[in-house]
Amino acid sequence: MSNFTFRPAVKLTTYRKRGNRHEHRVVAEAMLGRKLLPGEIVHHVDGNRHNNVGNNLRVMSQGAHMREHGLGIPGIAPAHKPWLNRPKGEELSFAKLSRDVILDIRKRIADGELQKTVGALYGIKQSYVSQIVHRKRWGHV
Repeated sequence: MSNFTFRPAVKLTTYRKRGNRHEHRVVAEAMLGRKLLPGEIVHHVDGNRHNNVGNNLRVMSQGAHMREHGLGIPGIAPAHKPWLNRPKGEELSFAKLSRDVILDIRKRIADGELQKTVGALYGIKQSYVSQIVHRKRWGHV
């Protein structure tokens, strides 16, 4: 009996490639008879990124593509925004800080303590304290 395990050649979460280019872009360029311009996006009408049949592809601008998916438009439910459902802060299993600690860090910095001093107090680097203060990290708190 063999110990062979089947592994697909292409991950199902990625776009197919022709050579070193995405297949949907190659097909769209063949349909247009020209190279795609900078800023042009190839949209899959049925949402299936593996369906690269000509009538399923539509070339559009980046802005039109975002509007198509409801991204960046207030009041429109997005078709797909996976980053909204991702766990944050304490919900992460590897989180070392808590909401209360983040609020204390911001208060201490606002009261004039040095970032390096506050970082040493909580066992984090000064650069991470800076990211917390500027809401590049823990921005949801």
